[in-house]
Amino acid sequence: MTGRLRPFLPAIGLGVGVAVLIAGAAAAWMIVWPWVIARACVDRAAALGIALTIDSAAPGGTGIRLGGLLGRTAPPTGLAFTVAEADVELSGWRAARVVARQADIAIQGSIFALGAALDPRGQPARTASPEPSLTIESATLEWQADPATAVNADHLRVDVAWAGVAPTVRADTPHLSARIQGALWGPFRANLEQDDKQWRGRLSLDPAANAPTSLLVLGAGSEVTAVALTLARSTLGRLGIPFDIGAAGGRSAEVEGSASYSKLAPNRAEIQAKGTLFGVLLPGLVAPVDLVFDLFAAGRPGQALTIEQGHLAVGPLSGPLRGTLEALDGGLLAAVTWQAAPVPCAAIDKLAAGLLPEVVRQIRALAETAAGVDPLAGTLAAHGSLSLDSRSLGATRIAVVPDLRCRLRVP
Repeated sequence: MTGRLRPFLPAIGLGVGVAVLIAGAAAAWMIVWPWVIARACVDRAAALGIALTIDSAAPGGTGIRLGGLLGRTAPPTGLAFTVAEADVELSGWRAARVVARQADIAIQGSIFALGAALDPRGQPARTASPEPSLTIESATLEWQADPATAVNADHLRVDVAWAGVAPTVRADTPHLSARIQGALWGPFRANLEQDDKQWRGRLSLDPAANAPTSLLVLGAGSEVTAVALTLARSTLGRLGIPFDIGAAGGRSAEVEGSASYSKLAPNRAEIQAKGTLFGVLLPGLVAPVDLVFDLFAAGRPGQALTIEQGHLAVGPLSGPLRGTLEALDGGLLAAVTWQAAPVPCAAIDKLAAGLLPEVVRQIRALAETAAGVDPLAGTLAAHGSLSLDSRSLGATRIAVVPDLRCRLRVP
């Protein structure tokens, strides 16, 4: 048998050698190719201004698995992140999708400036190949917007896809909170969507509420173009707003209403709002009252908008609102005054009797019991003011000053 195979031994040896060579090359390629992909990721990150390091690269899943990723941008953009592992799914020899898991992301400064710095449309064209899509799962975010404003999110998911050179972004988190001027806002459910033309952010203020309770913000670049706020009846604390409006019995007052801001043209912006505060204890009054308001303000974007139409009712007292509203970066500044028209003291019913001093209410009750008539004459009016900066709600000032001219009617 050996003799018969002798003529073929060189060919067999050559075949075995080629097979070993191919196997060795394949093994070497399986070791080298993951690092080729890793190197491509590092180079692409560098093109965006991100210094990226990768600890490990090996075949895994449907492509390459990278481990121990660490990235950072140079000041002033202020981005740093770590990723425990990332799967790079391949299409042929090209990265088609990257899925990053267990990411910790930290941002310092303006997120709009960071977005502009990382926008690949602002980078020199490197290749005609499409960008791989990116998914970040189970991430945490710490964003220090300025010394007084910090935003935190967990269980964050981010999806980035590409249509040509323009990215579309969607981010979702069930738990976002912000600390502004020392006050804690949230937690909220939040999502953000962005394409090449505009972005849209939504906060669900009370995800458990049956009725819509949310804040919707639309913008383009760093400019906010529209805001819509809807509040189902609830306390501000339940909505994650760190501002308590006192009510009777030590409870918090409830609020219900809606508000909107629209930039209609380069020289025209409008704010509309209406709502009710239920059972509010105001300084200067001895019993809780309901506050019902509506207003319309207009002016030039970036400047204080003048209240052109406004009305406030405090119990039986009602009158016009005057003043200005100004949309600032990250907040709203309001300076409003109110003047209620006089109402007859005798017309104040029992539901609004708390507007009267205790001694007057007692004398009135005795007289009604004894004579069956209301002994009060004269009028009751009031004026008030509101000074509010939503970035520092603790500094809010609300004043209501009754103008009491009630007297006992002498037969």
